[in-house]
Amino acid sequence: MTLLRLILRSPFVVPLLPLVLVTVVFLSACTPKDEPPKFVRVGIVNLVSTLDPLVTGFRKGLKDEGYEEGANIEFLYTGPLRGMKAVRSEFERLSREKVDLLFCLITPVCQVAKEVLADTDIPVVFAVVSIPLKSGLTETLQKPGGRFTGVSSGDSLPQAVEWLKRIVPDLRRLYVPFNPGDKSNVIQMPGLRKATDRLGIELVSPHVTTHEEATRALSQIPDNVQAVMEIPSGFWGKYIGEFVTASLSRKLPLLGANKQWVEKGATISFNFDNEATGLQASRIAAKVLRGTKPAVIPVERADNYLVVNLKTARQIGLTIPTNILKQAHQIIR
Repeated sequence: MTLLRLILRSPFVVPLLPLVLVTVVFLSACTPKDEPPKFVRVGIVNLVSTLDPLVTGFRKGLKDEGYEEGANIEFLYTGPLRGMKAVRSEFERLSREKVDLLFCLITPVCQVAKEVLADTDIPVVFAVVSIPLKSGLTETLQKPGGRFTGVSSGDSLPQAVEWLKRIVPDLRRLYVPFNPGDKSNVIQMPGLRKATDRLGIELVSPHVTTHEEATRALSQIPDNVQAVMEIPSGFWGKYIGEFVTASLSRKLPLLGANKQWVEKGATISFNFDNEATGLQASRIAAKVLRGTKPAVIPVERADNYLVVNLKTARQIGLTIPTNILKQAHQIIR
């Protein structure tokens, strides 16, 4: 018989039992887990302006977790950076600032973080890294094993191309400018080629490494392609306007990186939602800030959404089947 049972059987305790229960409830409400989080400093490194809504979601999510800016959290974020040299310098600066956590966006940026922070113990939460294992950031998805964990965008390109094929049934040749110097492009291309081979689609992929080459590639789309696609990456993120203008002028469907591309004129996208993914990453960051090691926090996969721009479809003379519209998460009219 336990000590608690002996106490409760005592005739002196029974009359006081309601008071005992109230006291237990009160003390439970005052447990340390509900105390305000300690003050922390979080560095954010982003290369692409179109991902700023993801940063917004991240900050909003941490506020929901009890981290109030100006009270118990400070964000060190200078906005989207210009070029990978600036990314490296920013990681070096944040390392000297001894932040409690770093939040990095997209694969190449997070790979630089791994290099620069190799001799530190700063935990890192990433978002929209395409394939964390191939990127060298984690050992496995279930047990990352190091100081990196976060949200993976997964390999959504094969499904995205399938959606494009459904709205463009005669799609035989797909125009996809490719930057062999961009790690995101390189990592995602094998999955894309496998999907297009299966669907009987030929990829037309001019190699592009400079701004001049990118501009030329988007102004000289061949006549014999039926659609245009952008491989989601930091390199191509700044060319939304050029992609949209080129596809509209040629009356070609454009498969964009995400909802932000469709809002700016792309025909469709099938990928993560930036703000929702930021919220998802914030929950992981909160666990790290409260003491859980990134090594044991599984990498999560971002949810993908189909977004359709009917206004653009009408402009280019494309009819999108009703059954596809019924499956869309969002329709821009």
